[in-house]
Amino acid sequence: MMKRLTALFVFALLVRVLFLDATPFYRDEALYAEIIDEMIRGGSLIPHYAGLVAPWKPPLTFWVYSAFVWAFGPISPLPFEVLYRLPSVLLGAICAVLVYLIVRKVEGEDLAILSSLIYSGTALSVFVNRMLLTDSLLSFFVLASFLCYLKASEGFRWVLLGGLFAGLAVFTKSFAGLFAILLVVAYYLFYGKKFLRTRNFMISLAFILLAFTLIFLLVPGADSQYAVDSTQRIFGRDLGYTFGLNLIVFLGLTLPWLALALYGAYKYRRELEHEKFWLLWLILGSGPLFTNGPLFWYFLPLIPAISVFSGKVVLAGGRADASSIIFVISLTLLSIGILYVAHAAFVSDEKLDSQRSLGNYLSGKDSLFIGTYSPTAAYYKFRADGDYSLFDTLYLLNTSRLDASEAKGLIVNSTLPKGSIGIINGILHPYQPGRMHMGGFNKPKEYIALGKEAYREYEPLGVFTGFGKSYEDENFIVLRRGNS
Repeated sequence: MMKRLTALFVFALLVRVLFLDATPFYRDEALYAEIIDEMIRGGSLIPHYAGLVAPWKPPLTFWVYSAFVWAFGPISPLPFEVLYRLPSVLLGAICAVLVYLIVRKVEGEDLAILSSLIYSGTALSVFVNRMLLTDSLLSFFVLASFLCYLKASEGFRWVLLGGLFAGLAVFTKSFAGLFAILLVVAYYLFYGKKFLRTRNFMISLAFILLAFTLIFLLVPGADSQYAVDSTQRIFGRDLGYTFGLNLIVFLGLTLPWLALALYGAYKYRRELEHEKFWLLWLILGSGPLFTNGPLFWYFLPLIPAISVFSGKVVLAGGRADASSIIFVISLTLLSIGILYVAHAAFVSDEKLDSQRSLGNYLSGKDSLFIGTYSPTAAYYKFRADGDYSLFDTLYLLNTSRLDASEAKGLIVNSTLPKGSIGIINGILHPYQPGRMHMGGFNKPKEYIALGKEAYREYEPLGVFTGFGKSYEDENFIVLRRGNS
């Protein structure tokens, strides 16, 4: 069995390493990379961005990744973007093995092999596992927790371990970590309701309560941050639009396996023993289709169930022989081809290269411009400078009630001090009036001053495409440097 586990791990690892590159950090990656850097520099266990507490995610992901970077960074010959993403790659390969062990426990050896191979080669799982995000670690804890709970009949230690992993899932991504317990409840509702009423199960849930308690104790503002997330971010303002957009992205990153899975879910809906559970897994995991997206990494929990239904169609009641494995590998290659297209569309973007170049260009300068939600340039400037604290003052200005032109007037008239970096907030926290937070949902939505001459010098590179045609446009804000 160990040889089989090793082979599945190596296959999943190779597929992910194929896409592991030094592409500039994309959106949330840039935020997390800066948090990791500040955690290493400052030694604080509390996540910080630009010296301010970053309460939008629990700290466990940053502890794990910063420990990895701290341990291997000094000796690694890899580009730092690759090094920061490497834990996600390793976790993704481990998750492929966990899928095998879960399906083997529930369904049997043959379906377990195919499900693991399909999980390994699904474009969405590979794409997420090559990025610096919280979701690879979350997926690991969710799958590990469910596997341990499946072994509940083998002793209390497995139940306790399942609860521990569920707590760690919460400590990784707060409410999203509860998906582990949802799977356990769904499974035992069908195949052993008595377990859900046992003292052992109830005791194991204490880890979840402990995880939430630690989050709120360790991270100031986490309680109100999660209140905002649960009311404003989980469901988009225009459900029809967000659902359609999320669905398009989801289809693009899961075909052809999603088509097979839906066919399998329909064909075997009344024939096989565990179909109701896998179908419920699909339903429970489909919530991100309604989020204020498209945040494709939210769909990762769906992939194991998709892999199972796809594997059932391939097996068609038979065994996992050479022909079925070849068929899966062939479709995996097709899926990877789709991934190349998605990779080019979402990550390999000239704007990301421009933002990285802009950040490096502005290193050592006392001013910076970022338009809308674009932390990439800010990260590369911070990294090139070595420390954001080189600036005299870090200004946080609340403009949650201002439009772009009003914000421009506010900042220009307030004349930021020389050598300062001004960040405009996008939201004033509703539960803490008067306290200013970082923009968006406590995430930086920066308009940071860049001198006109520097802007004109850099404009030909197209960094500001989409933000306005000139520095007078109200879509972004430009400040004069010093007294110029």
